[in-house]
Amino acid sequence: MVAPTPDLAHFLQRRDLLAYEQRLARSVYAYGVDLRRATQLYNSRIGDPLMRGVDRRWNATKQLLDAVLLPTREAPPPIILEELARLIRLLRAPLPAVRMLRADLDKRWPMATPLGTTRGGAHWLVLDTERLMDATPAERSYVLGWALGHLQCDHGPLFAAHLMAGQANRSLGVAGWVLKPWARLATFSADRAAMIAVGGLDAALEGLPFTEELDVPWLPAGPSLSVRRRALEDFAGSSVMARLRVLTEAGHPEWTLGSPRPAATGAMAERLSHVFGTAARFGYSAAWMLSGGTDGRDTRQDDKDGSDKESAAKESAAKESSAKESDSDSADASPKPKTPPPQAQDPVQQDPELRARLESALEDATSVARCDENLTRRLGLL
Repeated sequence: MVAPTPDLAHFLQRRDLLAYEQRLARSVYAYGVDLRRATQLYNSRIGDPLMRGVDRRWNATKQLLDAVLLPTREAPPPIILEELARLIRLLRAPLPAVRMLRADLDKRWPMATPLGTTRGGAHWLVLDTERLMDATPAERSYVLGWALGHLQCDHGPLFAAHLMAGQANRSLGVAGWVLKPWARLATFSADRAAMIAVGGLDAALEGLPFTEELDVPWLPAGPSLSVRRRALEDFAGSSVMARLRVLTEAGHPEWTLGSPRPAATGAMAERLSHVFGTAARFGYSAAWMLSGGTDGRDTRQDDKDGSDKESAAKESAAKESSAKESDSDSADASPKPKTPPPQAQDPVQQDPELRARLESALEDATSVARCDENLTRRLGLL
């Protein structure tokens, strides 16, 4: 039996679609200054060689991590895997390689550590499973959402650079001076993702202290808990959290970031969220197309062409011999093209009452851009 040939074009286009969804998702809730500073760092003459250095040392770092991590055949508990799967779908986060710490080294690491290379080349999530299992469900969800938020916003190289310096028992030097401002801003984007993961302010404040690890010397220093708490309180009144509350109560939490058409306020976050929902439905249809199907327009055209051919065959069959008639019959018996699978319908568009509740909640909510402005002024960046 001949093995099927891998479809490289399908793989590359599917990867591009997933990366596009991730970029749109992070633009919905991430701290805007964090995203802009990261772009400036990657494109600067100092930051680009620094980040490329992380990529060059990644393979050597993985070999050193084998001494502190369990083998890959060891899987985390099912409750952690189920929670990770839920949060990845909710946040549209990348799928990381999950590794677990050895029991005798867990105190030297955070509960969840995001690692990776630039441009999403590698995504790792190192977990302290014992401490995660001892935490409450809200605390565990916050920590996992916080780590996935870092991976979503491409903060993995930031943690990897500090880990490499810690393994070499030296400071980052000039590189640390460059990365320190980014580390402070990156925390706010991860906190927002974690707040979406737990669904509300109270649960977020409960899990917030578990992401501050003061006993891990190599971990990049972030802002104080009081500043992070104030930022979460502001984000709790944003349009993203208002949408989350309404759709979760209606039983559609998976549609949190894929909102309906933007309301009359015209906030940029609402417009991006609408585009994100459209991109998700487009990705579903595109994935089906790449697997070998045809769209509805081609099917209708093929049906029309097939009917014309069938009528022409009937007219010629009356004038031709019986052999030609059998040939035309066999041609008409050819299989018809498959019909495309039904696309997912937006539940908000189908439920006028839910749509009215969502529009009312968005009218009273603050835009994410205003939350960014308040946080930027509070941090003294303006």
